[in-house]
Amino acid sequence: MDIDDKIVEVLANCMYASAYWCRQIDYDHDKFPAGKYEYIEQKFLDILIQGERLEFILDEPFEDDDKVRYSAPYSRFVEVVKKYDEDYIGDYSDDVLQEILFGEVVFG
Repeated sequence: MDIDDKIVEVLANCMYASAYWCRQIDYDHDKFPAGKYEYIEQKFLDILIQGERLEFILDEPFEDDDKVRYSAPYSRFVEVVKKYDEDYIGDYSDDVLQEILFGEVVFG
């Protein structure tokens, strides 16, 4: 499994595993139209590789209708994903994504 396969694995699993804190993933829909990709996580990887950002949107728990956006470049995904054993990366997708975005696991 190469690094991009690992990133796809994290992105595929985190859409469900991280749903309790990440409400939405946003990107420039005009640059990456539907239909080109079989799976959304492949589109997300392509977005990162092309230097664009995925924005992970959180509802701020202490503010009414306030949203907080976090993003990280492809290089940060590579850096963090390399730390994890590929046999178990799917099991830790939520932790991996939190480390990518926040530098540590903040939601237990």
